[in-house]
Amino acid sequence: MVNSKRRFSLYESIAPKEWETDVDIKRIVTDSKVYSDGVKMYENRLKRGENIGAIILIKHPKENLYAVLDGHHRFYAYSNMRIEKTKCVVIPDPVGFLFTLTKDGVLQPTKEFTEYVRVPFKKLETFLCDFLNNPRELLKQKLMSRKK
Repeated sequence: MVNSKRRFSLYESIAPKEWETDVDIKRIVTDSKVYSDGVKMYENRLKRGENIGAIILIKHPKENLYAVLDGHHRFYAYSNMRIEKTKCVVIPDPVGFLFTLTKDGVLQPTKEFTEYVRVPFKKLETFLCDFLNNPRELLKQKLMSRKK
């Protein structure tokens, strides 16, 4: 028997469609540690005209720059395809975002969770600290890596 109930979507609860806005890709800074297979998969979906979902961002408090909270592979797919603007959801409160993940049981520390979520979140935390302290340097690094 097929369950006809709509599945709860954590993504939709923390990034509702009505919050989506276009953001210039040049204003987005992200960690470069992504899997090329994941980026290619999103590039292929974009080439087929599929919607790959909005990137979840947090805005720098003093600069007109954004950091990726979720959607690193999608960001690189857009970037590689030279798409200048993309749909994004700017989370006004990263603490609320993490609270929602915890409340909904996403942040339960299993071995797999630690390997695939906690460790990447730690890297994200380091990246966000760098973003808050020196966003222009990260932007410069991003531009340099695109030239390679």
